[in-house]
Amino acid sequence: MPGSTPKHAIPYSLGGDNANTIDDTSQAMAVLLDAKLTPYDAGSRAFRPVSTLGTPGVAGREYRSTDDGGIDRDYGTGWVTVRPALLAALPVMPDGDQIVDFQTAAMAAKGLVWTFRYRAAGGTYKWEFTGGAAWREDGWKDTAHTVPYVANSTSAPVDLSPARQVGLPLSGEYEVWWSGRLYPTTGTITQEGFLIPMGTEAYAASDSVLVGWSSTGVAPGWFPYPQSNTKVCTVAAGGAIRLRGGAPNSPSWAATRVAMSIRPIRVG
Repeated sequence: MPGSTPKHAIPYSLGGDNANTIDDTSQAMAVLLDAKLTPYDAGSRAFRPVSTLGTPGVAGREYRSTDDGGIDRDYGTGWVTVRPALLAALPVMPDGDQIVDFQTAAMAAKGLVWTFRYRAAGGTYKWEFTGGAAWREDGWKDTAHTVPYVANSTSAPVDLSPARQVGLPLSGEYEVWWSGRLYPTTGTITQEGFLIPMGTEAYAASDSVLVGWSSTGVAPGWFPYPQSNTKVCTVAAGGAIRLRGGAPNSPSWAATRVAMSIRPIRVG
């Protein structure tokens, strides 16, 4: 009766085995070694070998997905990410705590890559942001944009012209920082501010940035201090985050030195 190793159950002959037993044991050992000692394989992710609790894999082996560049390591009853795949769309059926690098063509043009980890119990948006630079738009800071007059402090804010917005590739929650200046081109500003609109929010919504001035206000030729603020925004698939503004008591006004920075929190 041959013996076997404790970890991989590879058989070996014992001193009292006959020739037939030794032959059978050697063949069984060769077959198991061929299956167990496969440190590396490659192919489409769809053809990666199964490794689950019910269908154990081979602990320690690695698999490179040729279609997305990801490398995974088998721990015997599942796979863990060694090198994230670089994808332009999130996996429809992710593996456990899968990690992916995400990049669209627009992100590539800005040198951006976002890393996400999948959490099955993560709520509505199950892909948690774990790393990457923020999406920045600060090329807007050196030009002024005249916008329509806003009648009073409860009026809806208006879009800057041209529109200042960032289209986002994934639905989810994002942390947004913005800054800029509103200044009068005629008349006097006594109150002014920027707003990231959500739904039908009015200009005086609690998340707008309002700056109050004295009764004489700020006249043409004078520039208020720059404003900045942050907000967590929920964006639908294919949606955008846009910056609006208002200066209720000025017949006309403009915006300048406008910038925005966006970083995901969790997406899906």
